[in-house]
Amino acid sequence: MSELPENPLKFHYTNHKFEGLPWAVDKPKKSHNNRRRKARNKRNKKRLAKYHWEFDLSKKRATEYLVGFWARFNEATSKEERLEALTAASNPGWPRVSTKVKQWCRRDKGMKIAILFSQMVEVCGCCESAKAEEKHHVVPCSYGGPTIIENILYICMECHNAIHPWMEEQ
Repeated sequence: MSELPENPLKFHYTNHKFEGLPWAVDKPKKSHNNRRRKARNKRNKKRLAKYHWEFDLSKKRATEYLVGFWARFNEATSKEERLEALTAASNPGWPRVSTKVKQWCRRDKGMKIAILFSQMVEVCGCCESAKAEEKHHVVPCSYGGPTIIENILYICMECHNAIHPWMEEQ
């Protein structure tokens, strides 16, 4: 076997025409697919921009609503008053958000994990007697209620069915 020279491309370095120029293999190839992907990403950004605006608006609206809700909820002295406040919050009075925004509200995984580990509640937040089995969004995701600690309440199945009677069948 013949040995390869130490630097088989030595003429490339010594030729003054190539001094300081990058290697041909170092240059990224401009392929047709890259142009297509960039164009598709640009179209998607434009298409999703309206959802970002709607998501930010719904999150702001829900957060402002929650400030007043928790004041009313903490002033309530009986289970019925708390259920009434929770039922009223289930239909906050503004239009529902689009399906895409609703999915974004539900998919905030980092916040979901933080909520699970920060609030291990054993007693229902509404009746304060039964075991908490459900995580309830005070402002529902369909109205843009974000998955944040202030919007989650741990309640029992009985209270959850009282707030959402249509879910009892499921």
